Formats: sequence, structure tokens, C-alpha cells
Amino acid sequence: MSKRIIYYTDNSIDDTRLAKVARKYIRRSSIAVTSVTHKPMEFGDNFVFYNPPSARSILRQVLMGLYTTPEKTVYLCEHDCLYHRSHFALETDGVAFNTNVYRLTNRGFYKKSEWVLSQLIADRDCLIQAIEQKLAQPDPIKLLEPGRGDNWPVELLQSKLPNVDVRHGRNFSHWRPRGKRRCRIPHWGHYAGQVANVL
Repeated sequence: MSKRIIYYTDNSIDDTRLAKVARKYIRRSSIAVTSVTHKPMEFGDNFVFYNPPSARSILRQVLMGLYTTPEKTVYLCEHDCLYHRSHFALETDGVAFNTNVYRLTNRGFYKKSEWVLSQLIADRDCLIQAIEQKLAQPDPIKLLEPGRGDNWPVELLQSKLPNVDVRHGRNFSHWRPRGKRRCRIPHWGHYAGQVANVL
């Protein structure tokens, strides 16, 4: 099955260790990358799209990436997430989210309880339709993800090993730690080692 990663960023953390490590893990997937960015960058097939960050502009950014790729299966990837290779083994004929994800803070790992855009896997044509439906909503668009705030059907999947969503203080989405704190998670080890690696 043909696959493509759609990497979208506002370039706000480009020169940080986090962004560089995140791109390193994406490269390890060996899947072709289309990057849609606010500034030119050398990462896969690059397209520049600039609008001030907002829910609507993020969706338009993703849509630009989708329009430029012919591959059937797409994975949305962000500059502040660490993706395990097993994430890219997930496939769907519709729109799906990987729910095996932990948030990393300087206090530990926290399991995500909701599905988010950075963990989306989809059939390209289905995702184009889902995003176009979102963009048809009046402002403000509060929930970016297909299936949240609309009736788009989604599938919830779990990769063999988890991904890590790093909370670095400049994330577009705001979040406060909640739920059980974990010091270690499979593959990634102790949170302190990951904090030292990326923050």
C-alpha cells in the first residue's frame, strides 16, 4: 500500500533539539515526506503555506499537503511528537487515530484520553472530504479532528508501542497534566531521559 507522511509546522521550534529529534524519528519510518511549512525547509517535498496559526489555517495547511500527494495512506505528523516506527504500520480505509500516545512533561508521562490530529492515519481521499467538511463550518472551528464536533466516522487504533507528544510550553493546544503520572513507558524508558533528550 502506498504511504506518505504529511508533516505540518509553523516553524516556531525548528532550531530546538525537540524538532530535530522529531524529524529524526520520522525519517526512520522510511516513508516519503511532504512538509507544509510557514518557512522554506529541507524536509521531504516542501511546500510553503503561511497564515497566522489558527485551527482553520492548520486544516488548510494539511489540505495543501493532501492535494499534492497521490499516495493512498497518509500519516499526519507534527514537530513536537516522537513517533515509534510501529505507528506507521497502522492502516485504514477511512479516518483513524492512534490512541497509544503519552504526553511528556517535565514531571512524567501522562496517557492521552482523547484522539488528536497529530496521531491521525487516513485514506487520502476520505481525509480530504473530512477536512473540507470541517472547513465548511463557521468560525471559530474549536475541534480540529474529524469525528470531534461533527459526525464523521472514525476508527480508533493502537500501535504496538506508544508515541510521545511533548509538552514544551509553546504548543498550539493547551493542556494541563491530569490522570495517573507514569515514570516509565514501553520503548521510551524513564521520562527524565526523554526530557533531557528533547527539552
